[in-house]
Amino acid sequence: MLATCSTSASAARTHSISPSDFEILSYEALVGARRLVRCLCLPQHDLEDIRHELLVDLLPRLRSFSPARGTLGAFAGKIVKHRSARIASRIKRERGVFLSLEAVVLEASNDGVGHTVRPLLSSALLAEHHPPVEDRIDFKRALCGLTHTELQLCTALVDATPTEIGRSSGFSRAGVYRAIGKIRAHMTNNGIRAAA
Repeated sequence: MLATCSTSASAARTHSISPSDFEILSYEALVGARRLVRCLCLPQHDLEDIRHELLVDLLPRLRSFSPARGTLGAFAGKIVKHRSARIASRIKRERGVFLSLEAVVLEASNDGVGHTVRPLLSSALLAEHHPPVEDRIDFKRALCGLTHTELQLCTALVDATPTEIGRSSGFSRAGVYRAIGKIRAHMTNNGIRAAA
């Protein structure tokens, strides 16, 4: 299996990756993918996708490799670590958005506000990741400080944009954004970071 990449000096000048070099690159990508799957408790079926993403990021960067500065394995390992950190940040950010939405909807459902929102979350997503007990307690405590209207706004934001909510409720768009800002400030003061 050979791949080509262009050098920085000339787009026309290409060089091949030897099978042994490709094995080194593939191994480093696999090690990085295994580390991410293990550290982030991801399902095993994500391993190949992450390995592929790491390898795709690594191959175009080979033009920066200089044998005088170190081995190919060390070079590839460093690039994989940097890309792995970006992937981990993205996954954590996505989880944070999901956890924030899930906790607000679950708590609002318990208070009778979110009964129309809960069916929107698929049971597969709810089953895949449950927020830790501490997070649910923090959300419950933070939600106690919100008014009934603010809880309804949180529920409505799942289905509609602030502009649509303003039109349907009779509030100005700026008023809706002020209310969202107030909710975010309240949640932040209670230790719940903003999801977006």
